[in-house]
Amino acid sequence: MPTRTAPDPFENLPHIEIVHLKDVVLHEDHDERRAERIVARLKDEEILRNPPVVAPIDGGRKYMVLDGANRTTALRLLGCRDALVQVVDYASPDVVLDTWDHLIAEMPGKHLLDQVRDIGGDLRLVEMTVDKIDDLLARREILCAITTTGDGRTWAVRQGPDLRSQVLYLNRIVAIYRGKVEIYRVDAEHIRNLARDDRRPTALIAFPRYTKEEVVSLTLADVKLPAGITRHLIGGRALRINLGLELLRSDMSLKSKNLQLRDIIRQKVLDRKVRFYREPTFLFDE
Repeated sequence: MPTRTAPDPFENLPHIEIVHLKDVVLHEDHDERRAERIVARLKDEEILRNPPVVAPIDGGRKYMVLDGANRTTALRLLGCRDALVQVVDYASPDVVLDTWDHLIAEMPGKHLLDQVRDIGGDLRLVEMTVDKIDDLLARREILCAITTTGDGRTWAVRQGPDLRSQVLYLNRIVAIYRGKVEIYRVDAEHIRNLARDDRRPTALIAFPRYTKEEVVSLTLADVKLPAGITRHLIGGRALRINLGLELLRSDMSLKSKNLQLRDIIRQKVLDRKVRFYREPTFLFDE
């Protein structure tokens, strides 16, 4: 009778690993307010619940964060040598790159527009109807679009053709309101439904979509996109790993740490604590 091989409990699980934090790079800036909240929570709980999602770049020498810039920043601020990450293949069709828009509050639309004009250089603001914006953003003919909620007017922000300079300009625009007002990340569809009202939201900033190749190229050139613009949709997210921070701070070798991690995950599998949900999930503690 042939010998039966025991099933591998890791066969269908996401690739979860502990890597050196110095090898983890951000493709977009972190959000100071969100990072501060995460630091406070990690100090209180001493547990990293959800690992950042990363993709190997630069021949596998670096890991680019796709989701979790604020968690990664928080780990650095807390003095962790290493990071728990979920590693995915950026070329996989299971990893989809999309875009968030920014809905901001408590900054008058006129003030925002005046500040953008003051940047100068290659930037030009051209007023146009909302129905033209989607096409211009899709063709990457404009840097972004700003719609003010009080009067419903929309302005296209035009710029030069060089990708690096576009991103640098984009960072200057987002810096006008980042850290000064609340930023809500919203789906691009909101630009079509933005009502004329005078409620708390004061402006919507809509951004173009970037390609995966552009994101990697910018990251390798150490040029970061503004916080909260790229939106990576990733199948099979690993959540609630709940790893103690003492392991990430330890001077132990990566090999030893990953052996411990493997034992932790194996025990979770044996205890039937691992569940896979195909349905979209809402998290109320992020």
